[in-house]
Parts: sequence; structure tokens; C-alpha cells
Amino acid sequence: MQQFGKVLGPALKKMGLDKRYKVEKIFFYWQNIVGGEIAAHSFPGSVNRGVLIVKVNNSVWIHHLMTLKENIVAKINDFIGEKVIYDIKFQAGYLKNYQNNSEVDDEKLSLRSENVILSKSDIEKADGIANLISDVEIRLKIKRILCKEFAFRKVKEKHKWKKCSQCGTLCPQDQIYCTVCDINNRRRIKREIRKLLNQAPWLDYKECTKYIDCRITDFVTIKNELIDKIRKDINNDHSDSMKIAIAAMLIYGIKPEAITKEFIDGNLDKIRGKKNVFTFRR
Repeated sequence: MQQFGKVLGPALKKMGLDKRYKVEKIFFYWQNIVGGEIAAHSFPGSVNRGVLIVKVNNSVWIHHLMTLKENIVAKINDFIGEKVIYDIKFQAGYLKNYQNNSEVDDEKLSLRSENVILSKSDIEKADGIANLISDVEIRLKIKRILCKEFAFRKVKEKHKWKKCSQCGTLCPQDQIYCTVCDINNRRRIKREIRKLLNQAPWLDYKECTKYIDCRITDFVTIKNELIDKIRKDINNDHSDSMKIAIAAMLIYGIKPEAITKEFIDGNLDKIRGKKNVFTFRR
């Protein structure tokens, strides 16, 4: 297995296919990653935007795997050596329909309507890389992946896709980043929003954009997450005046100097009440 990675990984990286290869390793080594017992009841179906769809043979095992989800995500990323999976969705399904039929979604681009013919050099290139693998089944699978990737590239070039500004992967003309880079950038921005609001919880969206170039939807999502978390904390500890004040700043957008005992007393029920939904304050 290690030899497989050593000989194939560098070859695919040179061709710009290392991201695809890393995700495909989940399908190649599912049993090695999760163990024989879990693999006997489940199989990875597809990956889209960092979310792995796992087919499970019955509802009992779906419930069991839900309790192990974070652990499975960690095992996958540890095995690959990079965080490529952020979440897992479990679906009931007959496993024989999905084994040996795994796939990675490719920007929702379909080859069915495109008459793609690979050149002799493309096929020879795919054969050359696949032949590095001694295992016949894996070799054939690698060749199929490579041929499909070469076909996708031809279609993207035909539709005048441009290079992602960050990684160089081809993406639609109206996009600056490819799907993977866009997701990673949004996660980074959300971390920055969370850090900023922890430091200055009274900021509204307009003030936030002075420090971070972000979307209103991401700002609202993080704001509501912080409000929900701190409200749970203060409902568990009614005497924590500091957290009550922070909650007031997050919900009402008021600065520390405006937090008075009278304001808190007059709004305490709302601060501790039903789930608050933050809306955009201009």
C-alpha cells in the first residue's frame, strides 16, 4: 500500500491530479481506514464539496455510524494526510449497487452530451501511470479515473474554462476559484469572522467588512452560532454576568459602555429566551 502511494502519488501530482487521487484513496482503502466490521456494512458512494456520501446496508448501522462520524472523518483525513473530508452523510442503500462504482463529482459537468475522443497520447499516458501498479483491479480503476479526467479536461477547454486563481485547476469563466479552493477560502473567512466577533461582539456586518471581505450569509451564520452557544452557557450558569453582557452585545449590537444593569434587567428574558435569529442590521 505504501509502495502504491510512493509510485503513483508523484506521477499524479506532476499532472495536477493529486487532489483527485487523494480523494480516490478513500474508495481504494475504505476497509483499511474504517476497519473490517464497518466496511462490511458500508461503502463510500461519492464525494462532493468535501462531503462524503456513505451507503449503509440498514438503518441500525446508519444510527451506529452517526455516533462515530467525527471519528471516521478524523481517520479518513489522517490516512490521506490532508483534510479533504469535512462531513459525512449516511444513506441507506444496497451495497452491491455501489461497490466498484465510486465517483467524485466534477463540477456537475457531464460527459454524456459531449463527444469526447481521447488521443493516442492520452491513452498511452494513462497506461503508463496505471502500469506502475501491480494490483490488476486497482490498475484498471486508476486507468478509468485518468481517462475520465483527460476527457473532462478536453470538455472544460472546449467551454473555455479558465485556471483557478489559487491552484490552477480549470473552472468556469464566471468563477475566480475552483470548488475546492472556494470552499477552503470560505472556511478560512468564517474562522476569521468568528475570531473577530469573539474580540468585538457588537460589530454588525458593515463594520465587519472593514476588516474582512466576507458574504452577509457567512456573517449571519457565524453570528447566530455564537449567539446560540453563549445562550446555552448562560442558561446553564445564570450568574455569569460577563457572558450575559457578551450575549447582549451579540444580539443587540451595542458596545460595552452601553451595557448597564438596567439594560440587562430589562432584556434578560429576551437574552435567555427562545432561539434568537440574528438579521442583517445596516
